[in-house]
Amino acid sequence: MKKSIFYIIIFLSLFYTSNGQVSEYFKDYKSTGKWDFNYITSIIKKVPANELILELNPFYTDSVKRVSVNAYYITYLKGLSCNVSDQQLVVSILTKSLLSNIPLSDKNINLGYLKEFGKLSFTKESKEELLQLLKSSDRINKKSLYLLCGRIGIGKEELQKISYTKLSDEDMWYLYLSLSRLGDSISIRKCMSFADKYPQGDDMVNYLLPDLLYTRNVEAIKFCINIINSDKKNCLSSNPDYEVNILCGYRAMELLAPILKGFPYSIDESGTLNTTNYKEALIKVREWLKNIDDIESLIIK
Repeated sequence: MKKSIFYIIIFLSLFYTSNGQVSEYFKDYKSTGKWDFNYITSIIKKVPANELILELNPFYTDSVKRVSVNAYYITYLKGLSCNVSDQQLVVSILTKSLLSNIPLSDKNINLGYLKEFGKLSFTKESKEELLQLLKSSDRINKKSLYLLCGRIGIGKEELQKISYTKLSDEDMWYLYLSLSRLGDSISIRKCMSFADKYPQGDDMVNYLLPDLLYTRNVEAIKFCINIINSDKKNCLSSNPDYEVNILCGYRAMELLAPILKGFPYSIDESGTLNTTNYKEALIKVREWLKNIDDIESLIIK
């Protein structure tokens, strides 16, 4: 791992032009403990990703925990505003950290960062590092690792082998979800069989349905559509001062919106449907869904 990072840093140093503001700030932070988030973020906006990584390299493995944690955090923040090629550099730093000797808690934080990046941000080497982690006995957060591998389309064979080992019920569920996204028919059946027995209500819509839709499986999409078309008021309104039974389809629409191409409504950053009239939106969405001939062709993978 150290050797791989060494080669990355050597390569990046060939293009290094920064004035060292980031490294100087982190040196000061290490000695004083004073962290000015607004200041450091204003700096990293101006520093190219390759230069930022070069400056932060000594701090990724710093003995002072807050320093190493924030070095990775700043790298992650930079990655969110980069183009794909720069994101690949950021993702590479994060995936390599998962195989390093940093504390387990820090690895889990970095693993959580990775879920924010798209498939194209993961190079062949980064994917291989995640597969290596799958095969290891590391006690890293299995839920996050399984779901990440499923989302970027790797690890089907490794996950199938893991399915024959002893896991907690929760970890096994997320393994089945990941395998379902990777097209494993047995796992898809297990997930849908569980869903069919689950009572419709707030728990289903808030917890089970998002998991099923993660799989991007046709059966899971149809399951969601059935909820949208149902006239049973099995869910509660979100107003704690005035709880009334409402259609679960309202929430189901919000979950389905970012998954199907051409969906009549978009959602905002909070996941709320962009409409002021949910009753009217539900009628329109039901009509739109009724006219779909090929659901699979509309699924955004």
